[in-house]
Amino acid sequence: MVDLNKKYIDDIKFWEFVNEEFDSVASNSTLEELTEFAFGSVEEAIKAFESKNQIENETEFKKENIL
Repeated sequence: MVDLNKKYIDDIKFWEFVNEEFDSVASNSTLEELTEFAFGSVEEAIKAFESKNQIENETEFKKENIL
């Protein structure tokens, strides 16, 4: 990853520009395109989702059994 030039790190206009571009891309993309952007592939998104759900379910199960 390229380090941001110090000139842009604190530049509010730069961050507004980036945010607007991201919003534009996100609102004009399919769900598949967004998952590929965020996770590299749909398959990786599914793996991450299932892993997160498994951890949440295990945590909830432990809470229920402690109480």
